[in-house]
Amino acid sequence: MKKYILIAATSMLCAYNGTAQNKKNDWTEMNLKGKAKSLKEITYEGVEKGDEIQKGEVSFSDTSIFNQQGNKIEENYYNYIHNYDDKGNEIEQNNYNADVSIISGKLTYKYDDKGNKIERNEYIQVFLYHYARV
Repeated sequence: MKKYILIAATSMLCAYNGTAQNKKNDWTEMNLKGKAKSLKEITYEGVEKGDEIQKGEVSFSDTSIFNQQGNKIEENYYNYIHNYDDKGNEIEQNNYNADVSIISGKLTYKYDDKGNKIERNEYIQVFLYHYARV
C-alpha cells in the first residue's frame, strides 16, 4: 500500500513540475526571445515625400519593464497630439496617457515672420479640470 501512495505522490509531483515549467509569463505571451529587461515600441506618423512615405513624428510610444521572472512590472503609454498653424509650423504638442484623459506634458513653439522657430516652452504634468454644467 505504501508503494502505491509513493508512486501516486511522485506522479502528482511530476505533473505539478510540468505545469509550473509551462506557465506563461509576459515574455512568452509577447513572443520575446531571451530575458528582456525592457521593451520599447514606437509608432511614427507617415509623411508623404513625393512617391515615398517616410518616418515622421512619433505618434505613440509604449515602454514595458519586466522582472527577472519575465512578468511585466511597469508599462508606460504616451500618445502625442500635434497642432500646426496655417503655415504648417508645429505650434503645440500634447502628450497624453493611453486613454487620452491626462496630459503628461505639453510643448509650445513660436516662430518669427520668416517661419524660423524662435521659442520652445515645455510643460510637464499639466492638469485639466472638467466640471459638469448644472
